[in-house]
Amino acid sequence: MAVIQMYAANLGTLTWTEAAVAAGYSEAFGSHVRRKRKTLLPELDRRAAAQAHTEARLARQPLGG
Repeated sequence: MAVIQMYAANLGTLTWTEAAVAAGYSEAFGSHVRRKRKTLLPELDRRAAAQAHTEARLARQPLGG
């Protein structure tokens, strides 16, 4: 996820391999993330939606339980 975040934060200025190195990973890992992003992004979206749902549910609970 750090490589995707680094790439997105520097969109247009970093390649996938450069983003991996900037995030502390190898160039090869950057290429791997580039190829896997089609399967990774839907999973990240699913996790974000689940987190938002949980936070909203917890915000509706009365104090103390």
